[in-house]
Amino acid sequence: MYAPLLFHEFSHYFINPLTEKYNLIKEDDPIFANIFEKMESLAYGCNSTIINEHIIRALTIRWRSNVIRNEQATNKAISREKDLGFIYIENILNSLIIYENNRDKYPNIDVFYPIIIENIVSEYEQKKNINSSNALT
Repeated sequence: MYAPLLFHEFSHYFINPLTEKYNLIKEDDPIFANIFEKMESLAYGCNSTIINEHIIRALTIRWRSNVIRNEQATNKAISREKDLGFIYIENILNSLIIYENNRDKYPNIDVFYPIIIENIVSEYEQKKNINSSNALT
């Protein structure tokens, strides 16, 4: 019952320093602009905290998925996170599956962290371009 919460909180010990180390999403980056108010209402008022929570929530879902092996529960957890405003959760989950399947290439999360961020930024850019194209038509 408490294991997911403990896993989540313990993950901050690993992820938060990586966010600080790489600093790939700056605090003034608009990547979270469309969810900022929602995140702020959850006490996540800066980009670094928002990215940490996205990644850690995805890690927690992957951990639970690997332990419980209940697809319905996993899908429910993903849906819950998306409802809370964690719009990149599926992107990060897909990245984590790549990480898990390529541990010989990525021996630890430190090595893989920039790829997670690259994938998020790529999704953001794609959505931004689609929205720009739609605005022109």
